[in-house]
Amino acid sequence: MSEPSYRGEKIIKNHWPNWMPLENGQFARHWTFEFEGCLPENTDAELSDADISVRLSRGGTPNQLLATTSTSGNAWSDAVFFTTFYRFLERLEARFGRLRSIQGQARDEWPPFRPTTNKND
Repeated sequence: MSEPSYRGEKIIKNHWPNWMPLENGQFARHWTFEFEGCLPENTDAELSDADISVRLSRGGTPNQLLATTSTSGNAWSDAVFFTTFYRFLERLEARFGRLRSIQGQARDEWPPFRPTTNKND
């Protein structure tokens, strides 16, 4: 088995929102999402799971959704920092349609939506 090669792969740094400490010992992030289509009038949705709580509000355009996510877990663990949020992004699309951008970056620049390449050298 050969080692994976990263030559030619574009390195993408995602603009993760900073964790903000809350008075109750939790941490929160504030997100901005832009969808390809207009959001429904009612943006109430239960997108929380065992690791994060989610509050949604409409943004400044018909396609923009703002979210505050909070956790009482270890905010810097891979399970919460990455995996939980990848599932959250998938739940957003399942509820509201295809994302155009996350934090001002194109949807396809974010896992879990990045196209994968299986190039052999």
